[in-house]
Amino acid sequence: MYCESCGAQLSGQFCTACGARAREATLQAAAPTPSAPVAAAAAPAVSAPPPSAAIDAKVQAAAAAKRIQGGVGALVARMGGLSFGAAIVLWIAWFFFPAAILDFGPIQTSTYTFWGLLGADFGNTSSMLGGSGIHHGLFSLLGLLCIAAPFAAPFLRMPWVRYLNAGPLAFFLIGFVWIWIDERNAFSVLVSLTASNAFTWNWLVVLGLAATSALLARKALEKPAH
Repeated sequence: MYCESCGAQLSGQFCTACGARAREATLQAAAPTPSAPVAAAAAPAVSAPPPSAAIDAKVQAAAAAKRIQGGVGALVARMGGLSFGAAIVLWIAWFFFPAAILDFGPIQTSTYTFWGLLGADFGNTSSMLGGSGIHHGLFSLLGLLCIAAPFAAPFLRMPWVRYLNAGPLAFFLIGFVWIWIDERNAFSVLVSLTASNAFTWNWLVVLGLAATSALLARKALEKPAH
């Protein structure tokens, strides 16, 4: 017989190597060895992100839309619906509607908004043909301030503030005369040679700008509310 603990030969009831009783040696061999400790606890399950983030984004977007709507509503209430609509149409026509056409026949035909005409250099025909003859300066920026003035007028409390509503009409008339003189001087030689002018006004847009400016200017004649 052999000791099940150390493998030595048994002599009677005792192990010749370790001296343990045969029964104890057998029990030690039969006893299970302690298992290795668990290396790491099971990682907690990662929960899915809560849907509250998407809900918060929607709530914030709705709140922002409500604030914008409230601001526009307050502006309309102060300006009046007719004046507010006229100011919006004036801005759109000022920057996006073609107010004039420059036709050089088969060479090139270009359209210009009123904003583009304010920065056009008609004296430099080559740059106009190349599309680089528009440079806005202080005069054009003054026009921006004039067409923006009706939006600011209802929020100011000075007694003369109502005259800001006449700013778009005053600048439009000055700008129209400025452009008309500039293009006449630039194309006078061409008109004398060909009996035709390459520059043509789009009178529908020009009259629309004049009409919307006049609608805004009528508020300059109203007496301030006390």
